[in-house]
This record gives sequence, structure tokens and C-alpha cells, in this order.
Amino acid sequence: MNTGAYGDRNLEDEFDWAAAELLISTGNEEYWLARSFDEIDVGVPSWSYVRPLAWVSLAHHMDNLSATADKQLISQRILEQGDALLEEYERSAYRVTMGHYGNSDFVWGSSGVIGNHSLMLIQAFRLSGDVLYLDAARANLDYILGRNATGYSFVTGHGSKTPMFPHHRQSAADDNVDPVPGFVVGGPQPGQQDNCDYPSDLPAKTYLDHWCSYSTNEVAINWNAPLVYLTGAVEYFRGASN
Repeated sequence: MNTGAYGDRNLEDEFDWAAAELLISTGNEEYWLARSFDEIDVGVPSWSYVRPLAWVSLAHHMDNLSATADKQLISQRILEQGDALLEEYERSAYRVTMGHYGNSDFVWGSSGVIGNHSLMLIQAFRLSGDVLYLDAARANLDYILGRNATGYSFVTGHGSKTPMFPHHRQSAADDNVDPVPGFVVGGPQPGQQDNCDYPSDLPAKTYLDHWCSYSTNEVAINWNAPLVYLTGAVEYFRGASN
């Protein structure tokens, strides 16, 4: 028996994140100088790409950083990423940021992708106070909870049409009809690696609420994490809106 691999042969993003956290925790300016922060962008975090978390931490602790750390650059990078996502949100018929990188956003765990988009939008809102970023993040939450091309909420136990048969062993093994609540399932993606009978081949609609569908209906902690952050942020900033 074997499982899927998590191959990641590029460690530069891990080194950037480590340098940022060490700079914040020690105040030693050598950690900023050790990495070429002026030459790297932000992007959106994923299991294999953690560089954005370096920028998020730097932005969060910006007031306590020494003059060596370029605070203008930190803000600029976060806002550039926020603007890129906001552009896709404003272009989207569904008013979401999915599609920013073409159909490549609809990958295995697309619910986690849009959750991480939202995490970056919240950072841009925190730095700028511009509620457009927050509105886009809130719209992404609406997508996760059912305002999407499938009509499903992708969170078990939440919504009028919610996953009942996630690829989750604990939910399938007990005597309860309903699955364990509060889990975000992977969401639509056209790979269909499990060879189940899907209702559509369109990237935004290739989703199946069935135990068979481990490629769209399994659960994972790294998809739930940005959802927890997003819901907490939306609740915290509830009063800020257009």
C-alpha cells in the first residue's frame, strides 16, 4: 500500500519564510539581508509554496521591524498581490477570484485555493483599509458556502445543499447519517483522477458528492485552515463594508 507523494524540490520559499520569522523574533537584521526580498514577489500560499507567509508575517509585525527592513516594499508586495486577485474578482461573472491563473485555480483542493486567495485579500485590506479587498474576500466565502456553479456548499453541515458523502473515513464509518460537520471538501477540479461518474467536465462544475470522489470530495487540514482564518476575519471586520 502506498499514498500520494508531496514532492517539493524548491526550498527557496521555505528559506524566505524562515528568514522572515527569525528577523521578527530576534531583531537580527542579517536575516533580512540574507534573502533578496527586493527581488521576489508574493503569490498565494499552498502546501508547496510558503513564501507568501513570509510577507504576511512581515506585514503583521511591520511596526516592530528595524529600518533595514523595507516597509514600503512589504506593503507594496502585499497590495500588488491583492490587486491581482481583485482584478480577477471584478472580471468574474461569479464575483470570485477563481480563474486568476486560468483554469489552473481549479486544481485538487480548489476550495483551499480560494481560501488562500482570501487570506491574501485580507492582508491587503488590513494594510490599506480599502474595503474592496474585504468585499472580495467575503464574496469568496460566499462561493465556498454555496454561491458557485455547482450549487453546493463545500462545507459539511453548513448550507441548504451540503456534502453528505465526503471521502472521509470517520464520517463513513460511524452510524450517523450526516458527516462530521465543519469540514471543507476539495471542491471542483477537472482532473477526475478517481474515474468517478461526474456530471460535468467544466472546471468549475466538475464536483461529485460521493465517497468515490477523492479528487473533489475528500477533506484536508490545509484546506480548512484558510477557511477558519477567512471566517474569523469576516466576523472580526463585520462592520467594514461598502
